[in-house]
Amino acid sequence: MIFQFSYGELEQATNKFSSNNVIGHGGSSCVYRGQLKDGKTAAIKRLNAPKGNDNDTLFSTEVELLSRLHHYHVVPLIGYCSEFHGKHAERLLVFEYMSYGNLRDCLDGELGEKMTWNIRISLALGAARGLEYLHEAAAPRILHRDVKSTNILLDENWHAKITDLGMAKCLSSDGLQSGSSSPTMGLQGTFGYFAPEYAIAGCASPMSDVFSFGVVLLELITGRKPIQKPSNNKGEESLVIWAMPRLQDSKRVIEELPDPRLNGKFAEEEMQIMAYLAKECLLLEPEARPTMREVVQILSTIMPDTSRRRNFPINHLFPSNEKKKESKVGWSRGGSRSAHEEESVDLTEPRFESFCLPNVKPVLLEPSAHIYK
Repeated sequence: MIFQFSYGELEQATNKFSSNNVIGHGGSSCVYRGQLKDGKTAAIKRLNAPKGNDNDTLFSTEVELLSRLHHYHVVPLIGYCSEFHGKHAERLLVFEYMSYGNLRDCLDGELGEKMTWNIRISLALGAARGLEYLHEAAAPRILHRDVKSTNILLDENWHAKITDLGMAKCLSSDGLQSGSSSPTMGLQGTFGYFAPEYAIAGCASPMSDVFSFGVVLLELITGRKPIQKPSNNKGEESLVIWAMPRLQDSKRVIEELPDPRLNGKFAEEEMQIMAYLAKECLLLEPEARPTMREVVQILSTIMPDTSRRRNFPINHLFPSNEKKKESKVGWSRGGSRSAHEEESVDLTEPRFESFCLPNVKPVLLEPSAHIYK
């Protein structure tokens, strides 16, 4: 059930929107920690947009969209408020509070010291499952359009949940966003995460979300920001451009990519697999990238719960130059799959040929019901 709050209730919950309760902010909103009447702590997002017919419609549409989302790895909407306070229009969204904050802040802060390799794998898998749900099982299916580490929130048990669907678009039957934007309208999203086809032509699809998720995987592996100043303080350095040559060489993956905070405490094969997956997500051709469903299946093979995974040979994760050319199409869709199918993806299918897995049995995880959780 989605609750409609009064402005007074949310003002009281945040101690009159005290700056001491600010837990996040962006260009069009500010997020406060607040305590609701029932004692529950919530994240209260106060939007800056002026009141008007267009903005009212957009807000109503966003509330309706958010109210339909029900998945463990998507931050749930608790309620909303839309009313005038004096002469000012107030629009607020109330979400479940995530006590550890966003992934980027955790990587940069004290919690980063506690973020073990196993935790990072779990976070990647949880976020991937949330995006898989949005792309394949939500009704309507949703393109996030702003996938980044600050839009992945963590609770005190290190569970990752996708948030901030303010830029999201519903997907049409062909998998493209409804009412596709053009470059003249300006890019929406965050620099450092843009897929090439979106940055150049304004074409957004689930594959552009996949590209952005590949950047998040690099952040989890390296601890680095998507855009940061190099040691010589000259210009800015893209994480993707920095990482790409290192992703081509298994030795460099182990020696140069891992976050120093890991102190070398990681399984090398698991690091190779996640690095390879990041590289596949970041391929230039959108059609060559894996779907989020496939990303989930690959990450599931290195999940910390070893009772639910199997061995994943990595002999050919870094193929010869000839094989690299072939791997461009290694992720080609082997026929369409519905998010409602009850079987798991079989890694022996032709679309996984770039992994060259010898004598691999199908992945035997729980049914795809996780997509609805």
